[in-house]
Amino acid sequence: MLSPTCGGIYNWKMVVSWELVAFLLIVAIAAGLVIRGLGSLLDRFLIVLAVLTGATLYITLVWSPGEPTLAKRLSPPESQALGYVSSKACRACHPQNYDTWHASYHRTMTQVASRDTVIAPWEPVEVSGRGRTMRIDIRDGQLWADDVDGMALGEYLTRNPGTLPPKNLLRRSGPVVMTTGSHHMQIYWFRGKEGLFHQLNWVWLKDDERWVPAEDVYSQPPHGNTGIAPGFWNTNCIHCHSTGPEPRLVRAGSRSTADTRVGELGISCEACHGPADKHIQKHQNPLSRYWHRFTGADDVTIVNPLKLSKKRATEVCGQCHGLGRTVTHDNQPDDVGYRPGDNLDVYKHMASPMQIHDKKQLSMYYWPDGTTRVTGREYNALQESRCFLDGEMTCMSCHTMHKLQSDPRSLSEWTDDQLTLGMDGNKACIQCHAEQASKIEKHTHHAPSSVGSDCYNCHMPNTTNGLLKMTRSHTIDSPTARSMNEGSRPNACNLCHLDRTLKWTQERLEEWYGQSSSPLTEEEKSIPASVLWLVQGDAIQRAAAAWHFGWSPAQTASGQDWQAAWLARTLDDPYAAVRYISGRSLVSLPGYEDFRYDYLSGPDGQDEAVRRALKWSPQSVNIQPADAELFEILRAQRNNTPITVVE
Repeated sequence: MLSPTCGGIYNWKMVVSWELVAFLLIVAIAAGLVIRGLGSLLDRFLIVLAVLTGATLYITLVWSPGEPTLAKRLSPPESQALGYVSSKACRACHPQNYDTWHASYHRTMTQVASRDTVIAPWEPVEVSGRGRTMRIDIRDGQLWADDVDGMALGEYLTRNPGTLPPKNLLRRSGPVVMTTGSHHMQIYWFRGKEGLFHQLNWVWLKDDERWVPAEDVYSQPPHGNTGIAPGFWNTNCIHCHSTGPEPRLVRAGSRSTADTRVGELGISCEACHGPADKHIQKHQNPLSRYWHRFTGADDVTIVNPLKLSKKRATEVCGQCHGLGRTVTHDNQPDDVGYRPGDNLDVYKHMASPMQIHDKKQLSMYYWPDGTTRVTGREYNALQESRCFLDGEMTCMSCHTMHKLQSDPRSLSEWTDDQLTLGMDGNKACIQCHAEQASKIEKHTHHAPSSVGSDCYNCHMPNTTNGLLKMTRSHTIDSPTARSMNEGSRPNACNLCHLDRTLKWTQERLEEWYGQSSSPLTEEEKSIPASVLWLVQGDAIQRAAAAWHFGWSPAQTASGQDWQAAWLARTLDDPYAAVRYISGRSLVSLPGYEDFRYDYLSGPDGQDEAVRRALKWSPQSVNIQPADAELFEILRAQRNNTPITVVE
């Protein structure tokens, strides 16, 4: 069937196209063949005319935009002013690419709120916690929210940390206009009268199927500030959660207004391929399209990241997956920013750990060894890797934005990490390091079939924090068993061999790879490194250790009969994100599958959960007790340096 997106949607000039003419001609011929021999020539002509009229009306109805919802009217409008035509215009000629992109989480970075896009229950509800209440209702088919004003709440918590907000704080009520995210959690937005978007102070956790206060889904100190200033989406989120962003913010004294618009909400085709207006114009004629495909000539009207240089190709991802400061130019409007294929350095100064002199700010993004420790900064991490610096590695060496037709995986399997088929194993590294293929065991000193011989477990350990979990570092390097001084990054060996000490790891690395050892404390020589990180480390070290206590490969290497007693004692960690990760790891252990714990239960509830977990005696599971006295000694030495990870 003819695609309703051929050459652009809801545009009558584009409807009258070669494709439409061809479609109607085919319909006419088919109708003529069917009715040949029926009645007189005039009768047959009238029947054909009726068929064509019906087909035309049907197509027009299919393409009719209908009446936009209230959320659609209040969300940032899509604009073609900068040459963006939206993904709908790409579908007719690139259906496979469109369908796989449409299944990805890039598409759902920001969406207009509707029954189809909101993953929270579409029903009235009232949720309370942290001394405040949010009410959700359905009005005229639209999700409606009443919540405490984010700025008022943030200002109160900043001035009065650790206290509950008063009942008379300013509230906001209105339709939920947009959503951000859909993979792990979803954030919701109001639109203020001034055109600035306001975030709801509650977030929906997808796997948990529950509303939680916004401040409790990020790694930040207790009593953290939940307030996000109105307009944060307009000026900040918009750049990596939409395509063709135009903030169009106007500041007049202390007051700001915005007439924000986008090429398209979400990360769509043109975010990676650039504005496609000239591409559409050139290939509107099907003869031009077929000739181009037949000759295989380069198309200068569109950008193909696979054909860019290593640096330029990586920058296409780095425009969003990189930490940096946006650069504005006097001779260029603020809204005309980076386009794929441009030099990203002109538009965004990437932040190197050597350029951040404020220790507190540095800890928000980097481990002391200079590797990134927060999600969404993979471009910065890759830039520090020899595979990129000395080799030809790009993001697309392992990842793909479009699942190939030959890929047997389901779309849901592929879209989780958007890895090219086979790149979730050693093939990802052996494609460049072919010499290692025949000597895996000699190189790794682990059995070829074990997780210790999976390249990325050693060279890309899960030391990046965000989204209430740990993910792989994209600074590709080799493990070292440094001392824990100054909150150093946990090494890959001890994140798998949870029951081993730093001394044990140093001895292996010295024996196998000739690494020199660094001085260790008596505790680092005698107590498993994972326990030190879990109890004594800073907040992100604690999160990393707690996550690995629930990691299947680490449980395989270290057993499953001793972690529970240590995890139980971290269910009252001051950081909500650490408590959440600890609780999730605890229920992954044998016998604890039915243990129930609410990481938002408050001090009394947390104390009760610790006692209950320590007394939990699962049948058929031999739980080794932790040394309670040692735990208290280590906790007294805990690194309480405040850390806020900016995801």
